[in-house]
Amino acid sequence: MNIGCRRPAILLLSTAWLCVAQRSSDFAGTWVFQFNGQAIFTLRLSAEKAGISGALTRPAQLTFSPDGDVTEIGADQVTLPIQKSALRGKQLELTIDRDRYVLGIEGPNRASLVTQGMRAWHLERAAGGEKIVLATHLAEPDYRKKSVPCANNCGPWLRRIKKRASRSIQRR
Repeated sequence: MNIGCRRPAILLLSTAWLCVAQRSSDFAGTWVFQFNGQAIFTLRLSAEKAGISGALTRPAQLTFSPDGDVTEIGADQVTLPIQKSALRGKQLELTIDRDRYVLGIEGPNRASLVTQGMRAWHLERAAGGEKIVLATHLAEPDYRKKSVPCANNCGPWLRRIKKRASRSIQRR
């Protein structure tokens, strides 16, 4: 029995899954981009014999900061059809409204969408039949400082701090 010849074959078979290209059906579904817990846009994809089709639904007014954060959205929505799609290895290249995007699968229900000049947007696949409601305005951030009552637990802590401070002053 020659074991030496089997090792390369086993190694080749065990790592072959790393080289497998994504199938168009892996991209099918409704993908949702959320920002601060709000659904901002959806990308609906369906795999067909002719390739991938679908549409991007987003606020008609959508503004991003240079680093990719959503800074403003409007209440009106627009649905833009996918004009072109091409599967390239593990990524799906999309053209929507003359803009080019690359969608890459990160996990069973996670993907990233990249467009030129922006950081990647992380998307999650919605459960089948789940109704997605897009945000019509950005939620105001809560800047109020959450105060914690100090009556019960701060006494011993403050005493230790004061004691250490007084020791360091005495040493000088």
